[in-house]
Amino acid sequence: MRYPKKLEQHADAILSSRRREAIREQEEVQNWLRTTHPAILGCQNKLSRLLARLGIAKIRRSSCDKEIEAQIDATRKELHDLMTDAQMSEDDLLPKYTCPECQDRGYIDGRPCPCRQTILNRLVYEQLCDVSPAQSCSFDNFDLHYYVDHRQDMAKTLKSCERYAKDFSKNSKNLLFYGDPGLGKTHLSLAIAGEVARSGHLVMYASAPHLMAQLEDAKFRQSEAGMEYREIIYGCDLLVIDDLGAELVTRYTQSEVYDLINTRLNIGIPTIINTNLTMNGIYKLYTNRVASRIAGTYTEVQFQGRDIRLQKRVEEMEAHEQKAQTSHIWRAATSYPCGKNPQDDGRAVM
Repeated sequence: MRYPKKLEQHADAILSSRRREAIREQEEVQNWLRTTHPAILGCQNKLSRLLARLGIAKIRRSSCDKEIEAQIDATRKELHDLMTDAQMSEDDLLPKYTCPECQDRGYIDGRPCPCRQTILNRLVYEQLCDVSPAQSCSFDNFDLHYYVDHRQDMAKTLKSCERYAKDFSKNSKNLLFYGDPGLGKTHLSLAIAGEVARSGHLVMYASAPHLMAQLEDAKFRQSEAGMEYREIIYGCDLLVIDDLGAELVTRYTQSEVYDLINTRLNIGIPTIINTNLTMNGIYKLYTNRVASRIAGTYTEVQFQGRDIRLQKRVEEMEAHEQKAQTSHIWRAATSYPCGKNPQDDGRAVM
């Protein structure tokens, strides 16, 4: 899997920083031993020299290798005794690498170490959060109470999306989320994207207007960064295109949308498209080729209900009004002693 060059470089920089820090800490231990326990350091150096001599003796098939092995055993015992007296272990003399398997190099015998993949997974998710509200969009905070008339249908949609993310593979289905604005299409597609990214897949997210602008720039300017972006968009494990139809639709964008959808279908890698358009609207706005490919190869998921953003806005306004009324009543009740109004004792208020 090819990752964006910046992510690869960032992962390598993290590994290099970890390795440098481990070696720095080891050097501090060595300096401390030089001052407080010079015998331990001397014994350690002696052991290193003996091990080197044994290696040479083995290569030359020298008859003195048995004698060297005996010296190594004696030196190890001496080192162990010295370390015990100092209340230390031999591990205290070694660098404390974050990943002992690759010693924070990122590779083992030329193959990427799992620790490097873990770092890349985290960076992919962070990149997703940088370009989208993925961090605030999860399955857990997808609130079904806003779907008063369609709660059962949307509960099924939520479960289906959770299964899609859990079982994701490069053979997963293409999805078309469609419906009116403010019904949770972006929320659920980003919840899927977040889970898939955390599981180790390369996920890319882009709004349709931004995506078309980036692809157009890559095609006509031929910049290295633009070409890399284009290659990754076309080949990433999962692509989420948000708000298809919001871009300025021209012959170029019609051709680019078709090329992108068709290429990913031919490669066999899934795409999720969010749109406010119906299939009929897609037919009208794009060419028949685009609509036909989507209709024939995407699973359509309809979002129904009332605009959640508007519902939340109404809730905020009502809560604010309720708070203002409560505050007014409290001020009125505490303006006079014991909560009495001057009119209560017959005095006129001028």
